[in-house]
Amino acid sequence: MRHVVFVAPFFGETMRHCLRCFADLPDVQLGVVTQEPEDRVPAGIRERLAAHYRIDSTDDPAQIATA
Repeated sequence: MRHVVFVAPFFGETMRHCLRCFADLPDVQLGVVTQEPEDRVPAGIRERLAAHYRIDSTDDPAQIATA
């Protein structure tokens, strides 16, 4: 099993597409680091995530490292 963490500032159309692609990979547990609250994760993706971590800014490397 591989663990993949995807940094997605917001859940626009392109990010939703990328998240679906990663979630469809075999033997992958997908986590997302985002500025969006968990209830904004699109429904088709939410149940496929292993983890969600909200930060204030995806432009801040220290916050990403903490996540």
